Amino acid sequence: MISWKRRLGIVAGNTFEYYDIAVYASISTYIAVNFFPESTENSLLFVWGIFALRFLMRPIGGLVMGMYSDKHGRKPALIFTSALIGAATLMLACLPTYQHIGLLAPCALLLLQMMQSFCFGGEYPVIISYLLDNAYPNEKARVSSLIVSSSLLGVIISLVVTFILEYQLTAEEMTSWGWRVPLALGVLNIIISFYFKLKLTDKVPLEANHKTFKLDMHSIVKVFLVAIPAGIIFYVNATCSNTLVKLIADSSELKALYALLNNTILVLLFLVVGYAVDKHWSTQKAMTMGIYGLIVFSPVLYMMLDSTDISMLILAQSCILIISALILSPTCAVLFNQTTALNRTTSLALGYNIALSIFGGLTPLVITSLSTFNPVFTGLVIGATGFTYLFATKIMGSSRVLDHNFRTEQELISN
Repeated sequence: MISWKRRLGIVAGNTFEYYDIAVYASISTYIAVNFFPESTENSLLFVWGIFALRFLMRPIGGLVMGMYSDKHGRKPALIFTSALIGAATLMLACLPTYQHIGLLAPCALLLLQMMQSFCFGGEYPVIISYLLDNAYPNEKARVSSLIVSSSLLGVIISLVVTFILEYQLTAEEMTSWGWRVPLALGVLNIIISFYFKLKLTDKVPLEANHKTFKLDMHSIVKVFLVAIPAGIIFYVNATCSNTLVKLIADSSELKALYALLNNTILVLLFLVVGYAVDKHWSTQKAMTMGIYGLIVFSPVLYMMLDSTDISMLILAQSCILIISALILSPTCAVLFNQTTALNRTTSLALGYNIALSIFGGLTPLVITSLSTFNPVFTGLVIGATGFTYLFATKIMGSSRVLDHNFRTEQELISN
């Protein structure tokens, strides 16, 4: 087992890596102005289109880095992905705009975004595998909540940096050069991430030291189905929750504050749920409870977000955050439990990243489009994704790796 101090160091590295990914959403309006022709209508949709396209690289990155990690160790895989993510972020900070190089600008933007996505597609499953392989069952919910919280914390940092810049700079300065500053800070992420990752040790036995490599399709499919609602809920909260609230539609400052408050409360709820689940429930029971809430209440709750009554808005958002926390906090542990020891990281990487490529990456684009219609449609679409989880856990059978409050003697020896 590894200490909580070491775990905090690993997820801190993940926070700064995810900042590089999340900052794209924080400066999306400035990217729309600088990388697409001024005459182009709905340029923000093009920005979210690139956001969706970059997710196509996640399964490829997940497969390549997952196989590499299973065969050669988590540490070298994490160091490699960290270096590439940081380098891509710095290149984005220096990228010429549409006004300078024309259509090459959005093409280069897409290329660098796909480079980041390739790396993170391999990194996140490696972190899940490393931390949960080194956790006792009665602490897996807390470890899971720590992993998810670290990603959302990266989103929060990106929002804070952008908000401070918008407060200090004029609109013209932000559009001209201020949007590059959050990207340039990626150099700090490289230094911090390397510091933590160089201290890692591969104590987990490498299960893939076999002459033949065989994908576990059963595990991959289950991870894929479980990840769909979790991925969508995460990106709704992280990137586009403020677009659903009509009360703040005309105020960019209120939108930024709303997103910041929303994500901060969600991180706190993650940690509370993780602690409660380890003490009283199992990870799968907690996530199942959240999924049922998602299916039943989503249409009504998202319709309430369209209200101009502040009390109605607070009630709806509070319920959405509680449901989201029940789903997302134990997600990593539930995903881990769908896999077997053989090629575990590869199974997580493929199933998780394929789900996010198809559904997670399209979430901001779909939600932005649906927000112009009746908000009930948004709730219905989000709620319907919960059925994929129920199919995986109820129809396909129980997890192969059980979520008990004990480990067998063989498991303890192997770790």
